[in-house]
Amino acid sequence: MTGTLRAALALCFLIAPAPLFAADSVVNMCTADGRSRAACECAAGALRDDIGPRNYALYKAIGADYVEHRRGGLEAADAWRAAVRSAGTTSGEADPLGAAHRAAIRGCGA
Repeated sequence: MTGTLRAALALCFLIAPAPLFAADSVVNMCTADGRSRAACECAAGALRDDIGPRNYALYKAIGADYVEHRRGGLEAADAWRAAVRSAGTTSGEADPLGAAHRAAIRGCGA
């Protein structure tokens, strides 16, 4: 690896947003509702394959906010609505992703 390439890679890691390296919020959203980590990791992988990278990135953003709202005491439905608003999307776009996630969770035995 050349010195220039090594320096460029190092710079990418320094300026990359912290969530890039954080735990997957889709997994955290699933476990926050009482499911096993193994089932949630299975479902996140299946969902990622099913909905593609753009929609998965959106769903991860929703998931991060959802977990925070649940920790703040909101019930699941209220946390979902608040997270969808925080992500700057609509229920028309987010709800099918949630339905796909629930199907993936069921497919993983949870």
